[in-house]
Amino acid sequence: MIKKNIKKQASVFIALAAIVAVLFLKAYQVISVDLLMKEMLKLEQTRNGLLDEVQQLQSKVNKLSNIDRISKKAREQYKLVNNYDPAMFIKINDYEDLQKIKKKFARRNKKEETEVNLAGVQ
Repeated sequence: MIKKNIKKQASVFIALAAIVAVLFLKAYQVISVDLLMKEMLKLEQTRNGLLDEVQQLQSKVNKLSNIDRISKKAREQYKLVNNYDPAMFIKINDYEDLQKIKKKFARRNKKEETEVNLAGVQ
């Protein structure tokens, strides 16, 4: 009779322990899923922000890649002009000669000396 009582108590204890363990695991699962959902929401927001930024940067690239826009920006921002003259090679031995040539080049179309910026010419 005592053995039956001990067996009943042991089986009740095991059943209660199993129920507690199942409830604990269920709560752990719910909390884990909730944390994962919050993290996933943050990651989706970050992803959407990055995708928007990529889209904006791509539109800037497309805007700036047009050759007409590049030429316009070069003229307006850097005061560069297209050089339609044929390429010439000049061998200069003296720095003063270079300065004279640059001044002469700047005055070739205008009476007064003006600053002309050409890509590749300093």
